[in-house]
Amino acid sequence: MFWRSDGGHAAVSGIARTVLFLVDLGRFDRFEPDVLLSDGQGLEEYGFDAKVLHVPGHSPGSIGVLSHAGDLFCGDLPTNTDRPRQNSMAERISDLHASVERLGKLEIERVYPGHGKSFPIELLARDGAARSSSGCG
Repeated sequence: MFWRSDGGHAAVSGIARTVLFLVDLGRFDRFEPDVLLSDGQGLEEYGFDAKVLHVPGHSPGSIGVLSHAGDLFCGDLPTNTDRPRQNSMAERISDLHASVERLGKLEIERVYPGHGKSFPIELLARDGAARSSSGCG
């Protein structure tokens, strides 16, 4: 989560790794998943009128779940702790931007991020436009 292949957030990454090591949270047990999901997979057989979206950026295997009604549950791709925005902690910032661009082409009404309150998708699109015009990201 705190390491980026493009070298971004080096100071934050180093501090986070040290703190996680000191409180013994830097190691995780491997596990075998019960279900493997793929991009575009429907979730009806599991009782959800929704489909899986592969949205890498924060991490390579990140997914979102888009309901038929247009609700997107998307973990850490965006955040909304002070305002809706693309997550600044991304393993590959180019993947994150591509995932947000992809979401802008889908019929999404509301975004439910892993951190913060839900928000209309238009607010995330505005953040991406602001980044593009300012040269950020």
